[in-house]
Amino acid sequence: KYAFKNDKNNVIFSETIDFRAANYASVSGSRLLFPVNALNKSTFIPDRYRERKQPFEILRGYLDEDEYMVILPLGYSVESLPEAKETETEFGSYKMYLTHDVGSDTVLYKRKLLIKEGAYSSEKYNLYRDFRKQIANADNAHIVLVKINP
Repeated sequence: KYAFKNDKNNVIFSETIDFRAANYASVSGSRLLFPVNALNKSTFIPDRYRERKQPFEILRGYLDEDEYMVILPLGYSVESLPEAKETETEFGSYKMYLTHDVGSDTVLYKRKLLIKEGAYSSEKYNLYRDFRKQIANADNAHIVLVKINP
């Protein structure tokens, strides 16, 4: 199920998605591993250059805010969650964290990514690349579930 809301006055576009997925997790022994961010993963990492000579520009800035409620499968509990991640740079900011109450069958995932448009010198390119690498790594994090003994 899905629903969209386009608030043109406040320039906010929202979507609500309710979905179920089969074979979403990978099995490792008695554990299930699954990506926490499957819907809005940022995988872009700029190309690596040994000596970049030209300045670079981020043409379009944007803000993504995501909140997912993950319902755990019956018979499993959380063994580990990815660590919270927060970083602030001149190119933007990234914040991600998960919360889970012991005994609960849900995990709440929150993520906020801000990319700022602007022109930057070639000397800052590696800093920008590192920032995007941190985002890609955090967005690729997995939750580990373990089977509960009956």
